[in-house]
Amino acid sequence: MSKTIASYEVMFVSGHILLEIPRQKEKVCYALIDTGSSKTLSSKKILHLCGHEFETNPSELFENSSHNLETLIGKKIDYLIGNDILSRFHFEIRKDKMSFYDVHVTRPQIDPSDKLIKCESISYPLERLHTLPIMEVKTPFKTTKMFFDTGAQLSYGSKNWFSPLPKDGSTSNGIRFLGEMNDFHPSIGEFKTDFYSMPVVITGDSIAGEQEFQGNAQLNMKFGVLPNSLEYMITSFKGVEGIFGSEVLEYCNAVFLTNERMYIY
Repeated sequence: MSKTIASYEVMFVSGHILLEIPRQKEKVCYALIDTGSSKTLSSKKILHLCGHEFETNPSELFENSSHNLETLIGKKIDYLIGNDILSRFHFEIRKDKMSFYDVHVTRPQIDPSDKLIKCESISYPLERLHTLPIMEVKTPFKTTKMFFDTGAQLSYGSKNWFSPLPKDGSTSNGIRFLGEMNDFHPSIGEFKTDFYSMPVVITGDSIAGEQEFQGNAQLNMKFGVLPNSLEYMITSFKGVEGIFGSEVLEYCNAVFLTNERMYIY
C-alpha cells in the first residue's frame, strides 16, 4: 500500500468514530465520521483536513440546544464529516486511528501485527447513491441492501421485521430482544427504539489477487427498529431497507473503503 496522505488519532465514543484534528495554537478539535451523511456539517466555515481546506455546511446540530451533538454524544464535536469530503479519498478506519489514501490506492495491506479477528476477512462491492455507500447484508429475514453508516452506533432494520418477535428474552430465529435505548439521527433528532441481537452474514466477493479476503463475515450485531420517519427516508431509495452501523469495528481490526469496494479485516 502507498504511503498515507494523512493519519489521525480516533476516539471510539459510544459507538461513534471521533477524529482528532490537531490545530495550531488551539486545542484539538473533534469530528464525527459519518458515512451516512452526504454533507459535511459544522458551526465553522472551513475544515482543514489532509492538507486541504474544505467548506462546510451550517447546522443546528452545533448550536447551543438540547439536541446538539455535544449533548447527544457527550463530547464536544466541531464537525460532522460526510461523504462530500470522504468520497474524495480512500480510507481505513480503526478504533484508534483513521488513515486517508489517494484514490489510486484500491486495496488495504493487512498489518502482520494485527490480532486474530472475530470473523473472516472479506472484500465485497459497494454501490453508491448520492455518494452514500450501500452494502448487501444477509439477515434471518432476507438478503437486503443497507447504508453503511459510521455515524450510527446501532444498525437498523424495518419495523416489519421485528414486530412479530417476542420480547420475553427468548430467541427466535437467532434474534433476541435486548431492551430499549435512546439514539439520534441528524435528520430527525433524538428518539427511543427497541433493539435486538441479530445474526447477519456479509458474503465476500473478492477480486483477482485478493486471496486473503475470501470468505464470509458472520456477525452478531445489535439492530434497532427504524422509527417511522427514518424508515420512510431510508426505504425511499429502491432496495434499501436498513442501516449497517459502526459496531462492525468490534469484530475486526479495520475497515477500508474505496469508492467501489469495502474490506473488513
